[in-house]
Formats: sequence, C-alpha cells, structure tokens
Amino acid sequence: MENYEIKDGVGIIPKGTKAIVPEAFKKCTELTGVIIPDSVTEIGWNAFLGCTGLKSVTIPDSVTRIGNGAFYGCTGLTGIVIPDSVTEIGRDAFHGCTGLTSIAIGNSVTEIGSSAFSGCTGLKSVVISDSVKKIDNWAFLNCANLNSIVVSEGNKVFDSRDNCNAIIVTEKNLLLVGCNSTIIPDTVTEIGISDATNGVSSAFMGRSGLTSIVIPESVTSIGQDTFRDCSGLKTVVIKGKLKNIPKKAFENCSALETVTLPVGIGKIDTLAFIGCKTLKAFYVPAKKSEYYKQRLERCQQFNHRDEGPMWGTLDELVVELPAEKKTKK
Repeated sequence: MENYEIKDGVGIIPKGTKAIVPEAFKKCTELTGVIIPDSVTEIGWNAFLGCTGLKSVTIPDSVTRIGNGAFYGCTGLTGIVIPDSVTEIGRDAFHGCTGLTSIAIGNSVTEIGSSAFSGCTGLKSVVISDSVKKIDNWAFLNCANLNSIVVSEGNKVFDSRDNCNAIIVTEKNLLLVGCNSTIIPDTVTEIGISDATNGVSSAFMGRSGLTSIVIPESVTSIGQDTFRDCSGLKTVVIKGKLKNIPKKAFENCSALETVTLPVGIGKIDTLAFIGCKTLKAFYVPAKKSEYYKQRLERCQQFNHRDEGPMWGTLDELVVELPAEKKTKK
C-alpha cells in the first residue's frame, strides 16, 4: 500500500502526497476512516474499493478528480461531501454505497461518470449543481429509495422544472433521471432515450418506491428499460402521442395492475411487459379493443422462470372504456 498505513482503523496518507494510487486500500475491510492531506489532487481508481467498514471520509478542497470505482462497494459510508474543487466524478465512483442517504454535488463538478451512484439503495436525495454539464450512462441506476432530485436554477444544461423531482435535458426536453416522486411535466417530449451527450439513462429503473406514473400527452418516445424493475409500480396512465412501447420498458414491474393506453400506440414490443405477473387490465379507448388486442396478443408476460403461459395472455386483459360524452357548448 505504498507508504500508507492503517492505525486503529484509520488510513493515514503522508503529507505531500499528490495522488492516492489505484487500489491503495482495496478491500481493507478493517478501515473505518481515512485522513487525506490537502496536498492530494486525485483519488485513484478503486482506491477504496470494497472497504465495507469505511464510515466517513473528508475529501479536502485540493482534490479535483475522484477516480473510477474510488469508493465502489463502501457499504458503510453514510455521508460524503464533494468539495467545490472536484471537477469530475469518475465511473462507478460510489457504485453500491448502500449506506449513502444524500449527496450534494460540488459547484465545480462538470461530469458525473457512468454508474457513479448506481446501486446506492439508501440514497434519498440528490442536488445537482450549476456546473454539471454531463451525466453519463446509468449514473443513478437502481437507487431504489431516491425521492428528491433538485437541479440548481443556474444550470445551463439540466433543469428540474415545475419542481418535478427529475433531471431534464433542457434543450431537448428529455427526462434523463427520475425518482419515486417524479411528476413528469407536460413539456417533456422524451423519457430515458439514448442521448449523444448524456448517454443512456434508464430513467426510472429500479425505483421501487414509485407507485404510479402519468405519461403526459407531450411525450412521444420512451427508452428501453425506462421503468424496468419498478417493483412498487401499480398504475400507469399514458395520455397521448407515444409512438411505441419499447423492449423491456416495464420489465419486472411485479406489482403492476393496470395500464391505461391512449388512442393510437403503433407498436408494443413483445417483451415490453415481461415479468409483470400481477397485471389485471389494459384500459383502452372506446372502439379500440381489437386494435390493442392485436398489438398485445404476442406479448410475453411471464419469463421462463415463472409459472404460467409464455405467450398470448395480455390481449385477454384489454378492457374497453366507454366513449366520452361531448359537452354541449
């Protein structure tokens, strides 16, 4: 471990150290704390990977980069302050830190790497600062208890308009990351689509506290895996112009009971609702039952591990709603 030592559970890094080397304390489960001198500018990749006993870290404001996997799997870590000096949070930097409950991103961070906070199941709130310009693939994937997302008003790339509790790519009206309490604004046109700048988001994947969602008329596209593994989701209402429901969009939404569909979704992928074992009804507009039965008849509800028929069951769940009465002017 270079010239580092652990004394009474505390990692001691010598003064004058410029960078904590890769894998410096990898899987040192006896480590409970660490003293990082203010000479350090970079925390190397996998520096504290698997340090499950690590409870607290103070990152000095000399650090500019937190490397890939730096704190991967530090399940005992309950809080982290990312100082304003940090400009980049690397890939998988805090992946699987299940004890983390809140994160405030420093005011100089420009990029949050792929899966940086993925699997942080205890994470409840996130604040995105003005400086963040890129959020890479699956940065907040499977954060089951994420209930609050706020983007600072001065951010030029992202916003959380209308207090929606989501991260939206402002220029594209693309909802990139959602949480258990997200209300999708009616200005959003895409959800969780692959984006050249900000990667693939799987916007709501693994949000087990999400119980219902309304997709407004403005939305024309949702991405693959968008609501996958939302195990608490019970009701879905799709209101308008959505063109198709892609592969695995609602996979393993194991509590899902009802889906309300609009007039004309063109295609429903055969695996869109795989693993949705509790589905009871697809509510469709008047005179649209045959239209949707044709689109659902080959959809797979159960996977090979489940009991039940693989194919041809979802079309039987179509329920036609009565025609809306026109009001007299």
